[in-house]
Amino acid sequence: MIRMGLIFAAFFILIGCNNASETEVDNSIIEVEEKLQEELGAVIIPKYSDLGISYAYTYSDFNGDEDSTHAYVQYSDVVGEAFSDDVIAEWEENLIVETNNIYGPYEGEPIVFLQFTNEINDEVALNNSDQNTGEMIVDSHHVTYVINEAVGFYIYSFDTDHGSYTLGYDMEFFTFEETEEHIEDFISQIDEVE
Repeated sequence: MIRMGLIFAAFFILIGCNNASETEVDNSIIEVEEKLQEELGAVIIPKYSDLGISYAYTYSDFNGDEDSTHAYVQYSDVVGEAFSDDVIAEWEENLIVETNNIYGPYEGEPIVFLQFTNEINDEVALNNSDQNTGEMIVDSHHVTYVINEAVGFYIYSFDTDHGSYTLGYDMEFFTFEETEEHIEDFISQIDEVE
């Protein structure tokens, strides 16, 4: 009897805490990418076999420029339950811009985030000079990065022909070298499409 109880407990723990399967991840990424492309045009988002999308939305420019649209996509290693409508409504009340929800939000710690704007920034600012910053060239793209230990993320920014990307990687989940490889692979994916 105790053995059966332990089996059921283990089963429910696995259901509640299971990482998204590779098929689920691929489907969520494809769904989000298609919706973002409908709104923003030629946006590409990274594909991770071990991370799922927990939240994605678009928003207008903070300065009221109607031609400027932005996207935010959050990836998590464990994608949980959807947030309640009450929690979402409370969150939306505190926003300073109007958002269009694309996917989620689901419970999950941000492991990777992507921000995209359909504008080309030409110059990507390195926000804080007392942070560890640098630059690199990847397939003719000028990439800037910040190692932001205060928030625990490696943050990369670069422009493409269709807009500007910023990606952040959780320092507890990735090494700096791994994030460099991710950026190089992602830029290659973008270049294949452009």
